[in-house]
Amino acid sequence: EWDYQRLYRENINGYLNADISYRKRIFDGLRNACERKNLTFALCMEYEIEKGEIIGLNQEFMSSRNCEGIDIPLYKREGKKFYPAVDCVGDCLYCTDPRCGTEDLAMGREGSRKDWRLKDYRQWSKEAKRKSSKMLFPDPM
Repeated sequence: EWDYQRLYRENINGYLNADISYRKRIFDGLRNACERKNLTFALCMEYEIEKGEIIGLNQEFMSSRNCEGIDIPLYKREGKKFYPAVDCVGDCLYCTDPRCGTEDLAMGREGSRKDWRLKDYRQWSKEAKRKSSKMLFPDPM
C-alpha cells in the first residue's frame, strides 16, 4: 500500500499537490507522448513554488501556441447570441497590442503576468461593461 502523504506534501494556496519533481516527470512524459503522436500539450492550473512565488508550469511544458490549442477571441453577448467583441484572433499569449482594451491580456509583452484567477476575469468584465456604457452614454462636456 502506498503512503500518499509522502507524495502529496506541497501546499500551494491551500491545495495539496504532489511533489514537484514527481509532477514534472509526469508532465514531461505526457508531453513527449503527445509529441510522438503529433498532438499538442498544455497544462491548466498547474503551479510550483519558486523562491516563495507561485509560478505556472505551462510555459515550461506547453507545446501548443496557447493553452486551449486554438485561438479564442473575446466574445460579447448581444441578446441571446455571442459575437466577437473586437477584431482580434484571440492569441493573448502573443499579444502586445490589445485591441480588446484589456491591457492585462497583452501577455506577449516582456514580463507580463500569465496566471490569472476568476476574480481577474470578473474585474475585466466589469471594466468592459463600464467602457461600453461610456461609449453609449459619453460624459457631458
